[in-house]
Amino acid sequence: MFHCNLPFVNHIYIFNYYYRYNLQDSLSSHFISIVIHFGK
Repeated sequence: MFHCNLPFVNHIYIFNYYYRYNLQDSLSSHFISIVIHFGK
């Protein structure tokens, strides 16, 4: 399920950091990140 590659883990950390400061946009942004990740 989870890929143990550095870019993906770094991606998660970035959005966790973003989530703290932008609760309103966090869900949409995380959804976009998931679409981008699985779209590649």
